[in-house]
Amino acid sequence: MFQSLDISSISNGELNLEGGDLKTSTATESLLNTVNFCLLTSLRGYKPKQDFGASPERFIGKPNNRTNRDYMRIHVGHHLRNQGVLVSGDYNLQVISVSNNEVAVIMKINVSILESDPDAVPEETIIAYRYDFNNGTLEKVR
Repeated sequence: MFQSLDISSISNGELNLEGGDLKTSTATESLLNTVNFCLLTSLRGYKPKQDFGASPERFIGKPNNRTNRDYMRIHVGHHLRNQGVLVSGDYNLQVISVSNNEVAVIMKINVSILESDPDAVPEETIIAYRYDFNNGTLEKVR
């Protein structure tokens, strides 16, 4: 469970500056950034921790069918749990077809996050990605 403040970063991993100083993130922001980083990282592509990442490129060229969508859901969930980012029951993950070659990967975080900043406003706990089977890109959607 994420219970402390962390250095804030933007979606591409760069440090977030506010007024020339490093900005801190809430526990919620820190958890969502970790989930995002895991989903966008190739397994063995993160040098400090070789077993980190969900390897979205694994599905390049696969057909957008129920079997592959179910496999993608199971695969992503496995890596989030295996790498200690979330545990079963802490999230609901869906992979939904949106076109012939694209799916939406939608995750709702169900955990109670203890913010160490009493002024922190709880953030939305639903994150969504668009995955293209043709080129293996997984892009966060607002």
